[in-house]
Amino acid sequence: MDLLIAQKAPWLVQTKLHPPQVRGEIVPRQRLSAWLCQTATTMPITLISAPAGYGKTTLLVTLPHNLPDQKLAWLALDEEENDANNFLFALIAALQTIEPTCGRVALDLLPVLVDQDRPQNGRSEVRRLVGLLINDIQETIPAPFILILDDLHFITQTLPLMALDYLVERMPQQMHVVFATRRDPPLSLSRFRARRRLAELRLVDLRFTAEEIEILLNEAMQLNVSTTALQILQTRTEGWAAGLSLLANSLERMPQDKRASFIDHVAQTHQHIFDYLSDEVLQQQPELYQTFLLQTSILQLLTPDQCTAVTLLPNTEEILQDLYRRNVFILAVDSEPLDGRVYRYHALFAEFLRHRLLREMPDQVGELHRRAAVLQTSPGRAIHHFTRAQMWDEAAGTIIAIGEQYMWLGLLDNLTGWINLLPESTRLGHPRLAYLLGMCALQKGDTTVARRWLEEAQAQAQALGYRTTKGAALAALGSAAFVQLDFVRSVNLVSQALAYPLMPYMHVQALMARASVALFMADWDQASLDMDHAMKIVAEEEDNTTLLALMLFLGQEFTLLPGGLSRIETFCTTIQKQLGESMRPVQLGIADVMAFIHLRRGRLQQAIEVGERALVIKEQLGGYYPFLGMNAAMTVAAAHTALGAYEQADHYLQLMTSAVSALLLNQHTIANGLFPLARAYWLQGRISDVENVYAEMCSNAESDESPQAEVLRLVVSSFLQANQRDLESAVKTLAYAAELADQAPLSSIFVCPPSLQAYTLLLLKKPETALQKFVPILNACLEDGTPGIILQEGHTAVPLLQLTISRGVQVAYAQELLDILGYEADVVQRPTLPYHVTPLTERETQVLQLMATGASNKSIAAELVISLPTVKSHVSHILSKLQASSRGEAVARARTFSLV
Repeated sequence: MDLLIAQKAPWLVQTKLHPPQVRGEIVPRQRLSAWLCQTATTMPITLISAPAGYGKTTLLVTLPHNLPDQKLAWLALDEEENDANNFLFALIAALQTIEPTCGRVALDLLPVLVDQDRPQNGRSEVRRLVGLLINDIQETIPAPFILILDDLHFITQTLPLMALDYLVERMPQQMHVVFATRRDPPLSLSRFRARRRLAELRLVDLRFTAEEIEILLNEAMQLNVSTTALQILQTRTEGWAAGLSLLANSLERMPQDKRASFIDHVAQTHQHIFDYLSDEVLQQQPELYQTFLLQTSILQLLTPDQCTAVTLLPNTEEILQDLYRRNVFILAVDSEPLDGRVYRYHALFAEFLRHRLLREMPDQVGELHRRAAVLQTSPGRAIHHFTRAQMWDEAAGTIIAIGEQYMWLGLLDNLTGWINLLPESTRLGHPRLAYLLGMCALQKGDTTVARRWLEEAQAQAQALGYRTTKGAALAALGSAAFVQLDFVRSVNLVSQALAYPLMPYMHVQALMARASVALFMADWDQASLDMDHAMKIVAEEEDNTTLLALMLFLGQEFTLLPGGLSRIETFCTTIQKQLGESMRPVQLGIADVMAFIHLRRGRLQQAIEVGERALVIKEQLGGYYPFLGMNAAMTVAAAHTALGAYEQADHYLQLMTSAVSALLLNQHTIANGLFPLARAYWLQGRISDVENVYAEMCSNAESDESPQAEVLRLVVSSFLQANQRDLESAVKTLAYAAELADQAPLSSIFVCPPSLQAYTLLLLKKPETALQKFVPILNACLEDGTPGIILQEGHTAVPLLQLTISRGVQVAYAQELLDILGYEADVVQRPTLPYHVTPLTERETQVLQLMATGASNKSIAAELVISLPTVKSHVSHILSKLQASSRGEAVARARTFSLV
């Protein structure tokens, strides 16, 4: 170990840095070993994810033996590495087993001062350290190597996961990472899959096949098990390596003549094989212990106090310690088991015990749960025991007490699951339960179910005189009506709700629903008034529930209010600093709107990073909050489109359209989702795809369609007119779209018709008229700090910006925007219609890459060892395929299409 690591991290155990010894009885699993050798050396990331006992580590151990010449670093993780500093120390130590000088620069700066409860304080420091480490790896380990991280499921804290995600995202080409984990880590797996950087091995792959079971039992252990018996064992264990091992060990200890009957019994019993083996364990315990095990099996965690409350025995601490010492399938939860006070049963053993309890002591089960409920500090466990004891009113009261908190935390399935356990008679007596069911359905995007439950809650509350619950139901119904774009009904319901006493989060919900309606109706004064009022309540309450109620509504459209962009940017930045990484639904809402703000401000890379972060959080939250995250996907796609990264843009556009299609939305919202697709396709020259999108937009058009939907449809129509060389019609269509956009200001989120009109005028060779259209847009963007309005038009903005520079108009600002888009002012881009690039040959691509470096034809010929006439021929073909008139223009266009 490096001396500096030894001094700074003396706790680091050396055995973590080396794979465990290979046992002699390991069964060769050639199909898995071959797959792992292939992916670990060719794919950037390999993920092996399966529950305990499926042979993940055993498979990893084969890697250094099968690839003896491959540089390999091993790190076995545990709870210690949940600290960011410990994780980085261990990671560097593992890398230094390959190259002792690796990570020295980062090591000098460790440890960093971070607060795990407020990880944002250390985020930038940790990211900076990982960046230094990546540079060190690039310099000190230039040859291909593999980093194995075993037991990744132990890492759950934000900072070490962020460090790992950052490392994997930006690791050098020669680096390959292999993860083994019991559950998928909260890393950017969907992005890695989309980029084809991830290979995966899962439970179904790790199961033992019939052939492998035969090798294990009959060849390795020489048990002479029949073919029929092998089939039985495969069926009962489902290829679970640990279960097979337990059975094999039992068979090995049995005489040959007992094995057949043992296997027959396993086949005929309705219990899981582990239950059957546990049965033998239970019968060997003293009677007092058997009773103790059965009665306490209802507890998720075993403490002396809770065990005493359930069993009424005084010496439960001694019993727990004795069971632990004798390894009776009891596990210590705390780090010092004999001195600790918290245990739990092995999950399968607990399942078996509960099954036996119901069979042998059915009349005691309810009373045991009643006793257990009394001492529970966890609401979830208390509800569990109340419902098992059929203490319905107590369960309902606990659910109501914690309902809002769980709902806003995103624990919707927990909440609805508990309520659905209650009998109908209990639910009818508590209208708050119907309200919670309605709110959960609303958060999941099911407005039909939400409306049914909320109307029931309103009726029950009216009958019982519960004014607060009735007001809450009315406010939520107003939100549901807004989501369905029934604006008149929404305003009516919200107005009724505001006449009732409302809790702060309900008040915010009602105000933001009304503000949203006002936005869509272009009543900016009312929208600003209600948004400001809602923000004031959030600031006064300092309550996360109230904050989430705000963030569920505070979408990108509110940034269009006068001063809205700056107000919301300041608000979200302040709140994010206060929250850290807590409240994931709130973080999702903040990231969703902040990604758009970054795009609007022209910070394209930040828009991508924050938008991707929003999508990672959304993925972690499952199917909850379906209305959040769509804007993030749209924003990331827009930023990639602006930068010409069309393949990445397509991925996020597909995410966006999938989310839109999963919701029952009308034509107004569908148009919002279709337009970014059309623009991205048009910029790529994929005209047939633009035609398909336009046809879909037209099929969704209605007689009363919103002006915003019509604006977007008109712009797509202009794309097609321009591509048909009907440029005059395109200009007129865009002029009409610009006129409508004044009545539908929300359309400016997606497009600026006058900017496209200016580009089309350039195509008509009317630069002065184009300049008259474009300069006011450029001036407004400079004044408002919103260059994203221009940047989102991608490479079509380039010739307009170059034109302003050539005319001496806003030169510095235009140059700044060109720099963001990756263009130079002096390499003039002729305005052309977008077109689909004819694929270049491999040799043409090589020539083009050298052209991009400024190499002459003679230099290219020498570099590629080809003749000068051949180079000239390739250059000619490249210019033709890229429709360029010069080498400089060809290189610029190549960059537009990410060819160099």
